[in-house]
Amino acid sequence: MSRMASSGRTESCREVEPHLLATTMGEAAPAAVERVERHVAGCPECRKELVRYRAVDRMVDTLRRA
Repeated sequence: MSRMASSGRTESCREVEPHLLATTMGEAAPAAVERVERHVAGCPECRKELVRYRAVDRMVDTLRRA
């Protein structure tokens, strides 16, 4: 069960948060990736955060290729 924080994020958000960046970079364990995907399917705040991480990762990749 998740408890809602005043920010709109839940305790499970805090639990999955460390895995968002690792998932984006392809460094998370398969179980962590599955947990992140399952969580962001129902959590708009974490889904937005994951989208932001992916955008930054693409920018960094573009800069490395330049």
